[in-house]
Amino acid sequence: MKLELYTRLYLWLVAHRAPVLLATLVVTIVGVLIVQRVKLDEDILAALPERDPLVDEYKYTLRKFRQIDRVYIDVSVATDAPEKLAEAADAVNEALKANPAYKEVMYRLEGGGQQKVVDFLTGALPNLLTEADAQALAAKLEPASVREFLTVMRRKLAGPEGMVLKDVVAADPIGMSGLVVAKVLPLQTGFGDAQIVDGRITSGDGRHVLVVAEPKFGSSSSQESHALVQDLMRMVQDVEKRFPGVHVAITGGHRMSVDNATFIKADMWRCILLGMVAMLVLCYVAFRRKWLAAVAFLPSFFGTLMAGMILALTQSSLSAIAMGFATIAIGITVDYAIHVIYHLDDAAGSERRSVGRHLSRLVFPISMGALTTIAAFLVMGSSPMRGYRQLGIYGAIGVMISAAFALIILPLLVPVPKETGQPSLWMTRLLERFHLWRARKLPWLLLATVVLTVFSIIGVRKLRYEGDPAKLNGITTSTREDEELIRKTWGDALGMTVVVARGATEEEMLLQNDRAAEVLAGVPGISAVYSLAAVCPATAKQKASIQRWHEFWTPARRDTLRQTLQQIGTELGFRPDAFAPFWRRIESEPALLTLDLFRGTPLEQVLNERVVLAPGDNAVSTLLKVDDRSQVERLRRALPGMIVIDQKSFVDHLAAMSKSGLARFALWTSLLVGGILVFSLASAGLVFATVLPICFGLLWTFGAMGLLGLPIDMINSIFVIFVIGVSEDYSLFLATSKLDEWRGRPQRMAATSASVLISALTTIGGFGVLVFAQHPILFSMGTTVLLGMSFAFIATLVLTPLCMDLLLFHEQPRGAPRWWHLLGTVWAGVHLAGIEIFLYYILRPWLKIFSPRSADDKVRTATRYLGRGVVKGLPFGKLEFQNITPATFNPPCIVISNHQSAVYVMLVVSLPSDVRQTAKKRVFDNPMLGIGCKLCGHVLVEPNDPETTLRRCREKLAEGASVHFYPEGTRSPDGWVQRFHRGAFELAVELNQEILPVVLCDTWTAMPRDAYWFEPYHVTVRALPRITPQTFDYSLGSTALMRHCETIVRDALQRQLDEINTPKILRRKVKRLYRYQGTFVEQFVHWKLKMDPMFLSLDRIVPRDGFVLDLGCGYGLATHWLAYTTDRRNFLGVDYDEDKIRVAQRTAPQSERIKFELRDLLEWEYPECDTILLLDVLHYWTPEKQQSILDKARRALRPGGRLVLRDAARAVNTEHQRVEWWEKLATGFGHNKTEEGLHFQTLPEMESMLQRAGFAQWEIIRDGGRDSNVLLVARAARLV
Repeated sequence: MKLELYTRLYLWLVAHRAPVLLATLVVTIVGVLIVQRVKLDEDILAALPERDPLVDEYKYTLRKFRQIDRVYIDVSVATDAPEKLAEAADAVNEALKANPAYKEVMYRLEGGGQQKVVDFLTGALPNLLTEADAQALAAKLEPASVREFLTVMRRKLAGPEGMVLKDVVAADPIGMSGLVVAKVLPLQTGFGDAQIVDGRITSGDGRHVLVVAEPKFGSSSSQESHALVQDLMRMVQDVEKRFPGVHVAITGGHRMSVDNATFIKADMWRCILLGMVAMLVLCYVAFRRKWLAAVAFLPSFFGTLMAGMILALTQSSLSAIAMGFATIAIGITVDYAIHVIYHLDDAAGSERRSVGRHLSRLVFPISMGALTTIAAFLVMGSSPMRGYRQLGIYGAIGVMISAAFALIILPLLVPVPKETGQPSLWMTRLLERFHLWRARKLPWLLLATVVLTVFSIIGVRKLRYEGDPAKLNGITTSTREDEELIRKTWGDALGMTVVVARGATEEEMLLQNDRAAEVLAGVPGISAVYSLAAVCPATAKQKASIQRWHEFWTPARRDTLRQTLQQIGTELGFRPDAFAPFWRRIESEPALLTLDLFRGTPLEQVLNERVVLAPGDNAVSTLLKVDDRSQVERLRRALPGMIVIDQKSFVDHLAAMSKSGLARFALWTSLLVGGILVFSLASAGLVFATVLPICFGLLWTFGAMGLLGLPIDMINSIFVIFVIGVSEDYSLFLATSKLDEWRGRPQRMAATSASVLISALTTIGGFGVLVFAQHPILFSMGTTVLLGMSFAFIATLVLTPLCMDLLLFHEQPRGAPRWWHLLGTVWAGVHLAGIEIFLYYILRPWLKIFSPRSADDKVRTATRYLGRGVVKGLPFGKLEFQNITPATFNPPCIVISNHQSAVYVMLVVSLPSDVRQTAKKRVFDNPMLGIGCKLCGHVLVEPNDPETTLRRCREKLAEGASVHFYPEGTRSPDGWVQRFHRGAFELAVELNQEILPVVLCDTWTAMPRDAYWFEPYHVTVRALPRITPQTFDYSLGSTALMRHCETIVRDALQRQLDEINTPKILRRKVKRLYRYQGTFVEQFVHWKLKMDPMFLSLDRIVPRDGFVLDLGCGYGLATHWLAYTTDRRNFLGVDYDEDKIRVAQRTAPQSERIKFELRDLLEWEYPECDTILLLDVLHYWTPEKQQSILDKARRALRPGGRLVLRDAARAVNTEHQRVEWWEKLATGFGHNKTEEGLHFQTLPEMESMLQRAGFAQWEIIRDGGRDSNVLLVARAARLV
């Protein structure tokens, strides 16, 4: 948004304050009414990721077989007291059965019920007969085995259970039911070492009894679950009171859901309350007007309310996780209000227009900060967890609306203080002292940064990832203890691997189950398989078993058994027809087993546990004991199309997801935030300066987590989104504050730092209060983000100003680098370091040993060759040596050259002769260049002892070397030749020595003065003809010789520049002056210089000498274009647009030739000048005022002066319509300013105005403008 647009919007809102606030109030009331419809989703499984096959299978299995919807109750005694244990378990069972909330309770298999099972499945033995069973059955037909069995049964028949066993013996006189019991018992128990004691599922030590109950509703039903858990707790108290020493433990999805919901609701309100109180207190002590502390929360309240309203209208329910993080949203979005209020409170005594302009400076950082935070939330919206997706949408909407409210509505609620002259707020003064302290202690702070980084790297190596979903449950201590007790006691059952076979029909399901059983039987490492295939196989398998049954009972085997039973039965006293039921079963045709046949039998509960039937989706589960859990993945491959669930592998999978999710979230958040920053800041360097502190903050956070033992899990892995997206706001505000100062706006670093500090503390407080949360999800997220935000903020305070100072290195034209300019520095540094090591630490010692007399000469020669390789290989540009050969320096002479840049050291070293440079002490002290200067015999300049310097130069000349001087004494700030000093010329006169002028052209664009980077360049090094006593009379003295040489060098530099200053080079030189002035300004300058043909004609039509007045100069493009072509022009640019003049002034802040001033062209009296530029300006005034400007311009021009006029000539054609459309667009969004509309003149009307102004002649410059733009040059008459 262009600043003028926001100021106009603000003033319009102030004028319509009442209806705007009324409309806001109405929207707020509607939002409150709608948000009340929100329904919270408290399902435990909602915390798990979605769209992951393994997680989806895990949730499918839990929901399909309703494990999560069952209540597991453990009744235990501390000592062996089986009677008390049985009575207590019976009491629990009675209480559960008396409660209508349960549809089934699995507690006790009565003795008769067990026998019914045996009777039922004895008849089904033909359907289940295996080869092994047939062999075992054959052994039971042996007379000895029959006698043994019947003898035992005869003895039992005489006991109290005789009436029950009578029918059992009649149906099975050979004990073949034992073959079926082995198949049934694992299905009935499946609890490891558990056993059936008196029909109860009892632990191996006999001190625990398990009761399993299934409620009529799922665990996600909040109200019903709450009532159910209350009933269970009352039952526990009652049983434990009636039976001292008995403990009843309860676990299951219902209890955990109630605990989760209770914790989340309590934590949500507690954290929101604590967070808001902390933020209120912070704002209260920070603001001058204390009541503004309450107003600061209005944007947050409105934004979160609107976000909740939109989600309530579009979502059937909201995740409790999303609502639990509402405190975070408040902590984030309150930042925008704090920035607005703090700056208003810190700028008392301003009128509304000034307030609007002051707030407009916050539009960019708040908008960009909001966009980066929204981007972070949108990444969260891609989370595989539904709760985080909702939070991502919730946060993105809330941030967007809160930021808009802070910029649009909030200023209407904050009255402007009328008292002027009030001191800055105390936090502003505090931060002023902090930045002064930071500047003084910066080396120590950087050392602390290095130390902290080293420790963080150590900590990162210890960082671990947690994937156990059980640890995401927010449950009470008693619930956790009960859950651990039950898991420890019955762990073999509750922790076994599960295989789920599915089918569209029952038969297809059973076929898949049979296939699974067959595969599992052949897989090594599985110690036990509990499969329904043992008692209810598919039809094909049953038919095969029945066929095996028929084949087993041959006529001979039947006759033999009849005789055996008759003989033994008679001996033991059985009636002859006592075993008739057995023979009827043997001789009858077995019926096929189906799942319906199990209904109404004691095995129905087993069926319910293992089989779930539904139209098109039937499933049966198999329990496994896997010795090596690492082989689970091999099981999945062996059972394609089936579900394999293993708790340990699932935990490992979630840990891996946490790790990959962390990397994915970090990557996408970084890309989105980085993309926004690149687009908004238009500079990778600025992006780097704002992002670097966040990177250090993340590293320190990971290191701290590793050292503190805090793991990364599925919940807190998302914290990188908050750290990158939110902390970037703080860095962005500090960076833009530095940028504003660079752009010529008033310094506000302390005030911005203060508002950023308050914002950071509120956000950190928003996360920090989650440390008081009892729910693991909220606590994990709060703790991790608290660390991340704190470290990122500390890094921002220390590193962001440092990075910006390095980037905005000097005022223009020395300027600031782009990031890729530093590549040249790296390239040169690496090569120079390598050359130095080779030359002075390898080659020189070797030469000193084997060629001591010529060692130094050879080192200098090698230095020259390698130095030329460095300068020739410098990136980004072109280097030309002209008239430079070894013969150029023969005989030795005094070499002089202009002084533009630090590149000169390498350029002079690379000259193809023994040339000794004169260099200042700081060059000799340079760790990279100094050793070369010393060993190569260059001359150290003594600043306060010129005689010593000249003596050293005489010595070098006497040795047969040339000596190089920079007569300017110091590097030129703008690349032009400065005044020469006499030292070199006194030496030349004294020794009658020839002088070789060498012109270094445009080295200052390759490396600006005092810079540390390289830029694109076209450098020439040109040797001019020697100045000798024959070509110049040395008897005139050193001063005359100095002036003569200065003129030669100056004129030669101008000729060189005329050659290399192509339009492309000039565009590059001008554009660099506008770096970091903002995306709009930089893009405008780029396209204006590239597309406007006027610039190609300017240097030709504007005289190269004289004073140029640039009326309506805008950003000063024409002035700088002309200034770069010659140094004989002086400029004054004026404009009434404050923003443009501010930018123009920053492009030449210390120039003696170029000045920019804020002036009104109608009221200001123009100074005398030689040339006036009036480019694209006149049409912003009425024709009368246009004439007035031209009249004043004519009076200001000296005789023979020129007026360069460019404007669009009105015409009825497409070309002019296009110009007019662009002008309307530019004035519409505030780039160009006019209060009188657009008034284009026809070409004859413009010529008529020139004539009335007193111009005697003018000409139209061809190709001076696009479309209807016309370029005219009018000349003032010369005095005769």
